[in-house]
Amino acid sequence: MSIETLRPLPVESGPGWTLTKKIIGVTENKSGIIVDAELVLLDPNGTAYARLVTSGFNVGAKATGDRFSKVIGKGPQGKQPPKDKKPDYVVTESTSKEQAVLYRLSGDYNPLHIG
Repeated sequence: MSIETLRPLPVESGPGWTLTKKIIGVTENKSGIIVDAELVLLDPNGTAYARLVTSGFNVGAKATGDRFSKVIGKGPQGKQPPKDKKPDYVVTESTSKEQAVLYRLSGDYNPLHIG
């Protein structure tokens, strides 16, 4: 997921804010389909404040069965960090050895989460 801030969010807001969604890409590979979506946060006047681009992977889904791909938009491109600057902060976190078992117990058999 990427988030692009188009303008600062107001400190106070009210009703009428909306989030629009548009499919901007569908790519088929051998094990499923990747669907890319663009979401735009709009104020009550229709002014855009943020743009989000996200991807979802649908295991086993097929579009045409022939490596189909149609992309009409992309997320913001990241900038390379300066080579002569160290990070301001570094955070390291570890998960427990039981984390994979917890995923299985909750019904998640994604190979990425097991092992």
